[in-house]
Amino acid sequence: RQLFGLNSSHFVVVAGSTMDGEEEIVLAAFGKLNETFPASKLILAPRHPHRVREVEGVIASFGFPFKKRTEFTSEAGTEVDCAIILLDTMGELSALYHVADAVFVGGSLVPRGGHNIMGPALFEKPILFGPHMNNFREIASYFVDRQAALLVPDSAGLADRLIELAQDPPLRKQLGLRASEILAQNRGATRKILAHVRNCLTTAHGKS
Repeated sequence: RQLFGLNSSHFVVVAGSTMDGEEEIVLAAFGKLNETFPASKLILAPRHPHRVREVEGVIASFGFPFKKRTEFTSEAGTEVDCAIILLDTMGELSALYHVADAVFVGGSLVPRGGHNIMGPALFEKPILFGPHMNNFREIASYFVDRQAALLVPDSAGLADRLIELAQDPPLRKQLGLRASEILAQNRGATRKILAHVRNCLTTAHGKS
């Protein structure tokens, strides 16, 4: 937050791993959020770095002032003078979840299968995603069923939920804590499953 000049008055949304055709949906939702909360900021992280130039054009078409991540230096720290920060580097998305007030998981408002929600859950952030979470269907349903993430159907739904989260800090806290608790409850699940399989194999071998 210090590097980007963000302070406690800013409501920061990180849209991670967005896909072709999805940035327009996210930007339309952010526009509605920004009308209600002018201090809102969007950190937009395309899934594929080679699309940065293309995404720059999409942002410009919406008229939002923006800067690329590489334009910020260690000397930065004054209040950010743009609405959107475009991530044009690799390997920083997980760290940027830490500065978010809300996280949208990309690849889910277009039929691309979605992405893993564990990163924002680890940082106790409220998580939003669209209906196309085919690659993570079970875990997405698990989180939604336990009120640890929010499913949004479209751009309008994303905007409504973001506005709700901006207005309700306790709700943001609750969602983030529930997501983190799910991780804690399931930590070591793979080890337990392997141990169970090993016991079954040992028993079967002993009977053969």
